[in-house]
Amino acid sequence: MSRLHVSKALAARAVLAAACVGVAAFQWPSDQPGYRTGFGSARGGTFSKGLELSVSDQIVKAPDDGDLVFACDDGRLPGGFPLPGGSIVALAHSSGLMSVFTGLQPGSLPRHAVALKAGEPVGAAPPDGGRSVNFYAYDALERRFINPLSLLPRLADNRAPAIRSVTLVSGSQQLALGRDNRVRQGEWGIRVDAADLFPSEGPSAPFQLAVLVNGSELANVRYDAAWAEDGALKAFSAAPVYIRDYILPDGRAGFGPVSLVRGTAHISVVASDFEGNVREAHYTVQVF
Repeated sequence: MSRLHVSKALAARAVLAAACVGVAAFQWPSDQPGYRTGFGSARGGTFSKGLELSVSDQIVKAPDDGDLVFACDDGRLPGGFPLPGGSIVALAHSSGLMSVFTGLQPGSLPRHAVALKAGEPVGAAPPDGGRSVNFYAYDALERRFINPLSLLPRLADNRAPAIRSVTLVSGSQQLALGRDNRVRQGEWGIRVDAADLFPSEGPSAPFQLAVLVNGSELANVRYDAAWAEDGALKAFSAAPVYIRDYILPDGRAGFGPVSLVRGTAHISVVASDFEGNVREAHYTVQVF
C-alpha cells in the first residue's frame, strides 16, 4: 500500500472514530471549559484516567443530574488510607456513569446525601498554585474509566497533535529516526513521543495513535478507556494492553517488537485527536 493510501485510510479511520464517540452525556463542570492535561497523559510511567481541569478559584459543578454517593475531605479515607488530592466527591447518574472529582477545597463539599442537578456546585477549586482538580468518568456497569472527552461537549480545535520523536530500540541501542536512518537487521521496538497540545501545552495524549511498518499496521490504539485487570492497569477497549508494558518511565509509548530485514523499511506514525485533526510522520530506514 502506498504512503498516500495509508495516510488517507488512517485519516478516514480517525475521523470516523471521533464521530462514533457519541453525543455529549455530560456538561463541562466549570464555567470556562478546558483542561490542563488529558486522559492518558503519562508522567513517570503512569497513565492518567481523567482530566486535570483548568478551574483555579472556580466553583466546580455537577456534569449531570446525579446522587451524591460519597464525599470526603479529611485527607484520609474512612479506613485510614491517605486520600490522593486531599478530597473526593462521587456522583452516580441514571445512565450508569459516575463522575468523580478530587482536589476540591476542604469545607466546600456537600455534607449530606443529596440529589444534585446538572450545574449545581459540588465544591470549590483551590486558588491558583494549589492542588489540581481532577475529573474522572467511571462506567459502573463495565467497571472502567472512560475518557471524559468522549462524554463532554467538544471544544473548538483545529490543531493537529504533535509527533515529537520516533525512536527504534534494540537492547541498549537507540536510534532517533530523522537523523541517521540506518540500522542492523533484527528485532526492534518502536518508541513514540506524541502529544495533543490542545487546549494547553500540557502533556496530553492523542485520541488515537497508529504505527505502520511497510504499509502493514503494527498497532492502532484509541485512548478511550482504562480499567484494572489481574492487579494491573489495562487500557484501550479495541486493542487492550497493559499500561506497564506500554508507557515507558519517560512517558513515551512502546510498540513492537518488529523484525526488520535487509533492504528498505518504511515506518509511519499517525496521531489524531477528537476532532479528527491528523499528524503524520514517515521515515525510510536502510536495514543492513
